[in-house]
Amino acid sequence: MKCKKVLAVSVIFSLFMANIAYAANPKVEIAYRGSVEDGLEIEYDDGTVKYADDNAMLMMINGDLISNANIIIKNGTTLVPLRIISEQLKADVAWNARTKTITIVKGSNTIEMKVGNKSAKLNHKSFKMNYAPQIINGYTYVPIRAVAECFNADVGYVTEIRPKVRIVWVQDKSKTVKVSKSEAIKKATDLYFNDFLPEMRDYVLEYNHIDVNNITPSNIGEKSYFKYSGKCLADLGEYYYVEVLENAVGVLVDKYNGACYPVGGYSLGYLSISDDYGDTHWGIQWQ
Repeated sequence: MKCKKVLAVSVIFSLFMANIAYAANPKVEIAYRGSVEDGLEIEYDDGTVKYADDNAMLMMINGDLISNANIIIKNGTTLVPLRIISEQLKADVAWNARTKTITIVKGSNTIEMKVGNKSAKLNHKSFKMNYAPQIINGYTYVPIRAVAECFNADVGYVTEIRPKVRIVWVQDKSKTVKVSKSEAIKKATDLYFNDFLPEMRDYVLEYNHIDVNNITPSNIGEKSYFKYSGKCLADLGEYYYVEVLENAVGVLVDKYNGACYPVGGYSLGYLSISDDYGDTHWGIQWQ
């Protein structure tokens, strides 16, 4: 049986916000395949499993983690399969095999580009891309930033959440942000200290001999090995990533509806995001 090392104060802590409907799906689990030398195993919520020798590259579009993105980086430019970006942004695509021309239409905007050519057109107005579309392993790859920005979407690249985890995100600008960073920090902090810790009191007392009653952000460092952070470490388009405990526990807070997705710090190796009730671990254990 394969064992996976848990390096977490909390792999997944229970979410006590049943009244919130989850619109997006940012759930993923990244683990060592066996040891650090064996590389990483990436398991998505739809059951897809992928492997990485070193860094895990994730793609998030409008809050959803895309299991079949198959990102490729060329000279600093992020390329993704045309079908992925068009489907996720709800755009229509036409392909002319004779001229190798791609036409992408969303609403009133039309992009035209050719395989192997950096020149493209947005609504018949020419512009230059950093990297030309390519056919790789039988799939047409396009520069994600060029396509997304033409369709009024933001693009970002996040490395702050976990070592060896890189997240490329695309977010449509059509929605209005309703949750501020300070509100997100308060939501994440309240979730951990007011909901999770009281529920886990008996467990922590039995296995760690720590009574979590009256533990607060200001005194947790005196009563445990962990320190309160309370910082918004990253913006992922749909979410703020709030670090609750330094290098240990975080929460994704949806900017638009306030939904919270607990993130287990170093859960099973590196990263786990869930809205489900799951196992909770403290300290260094084996699973």
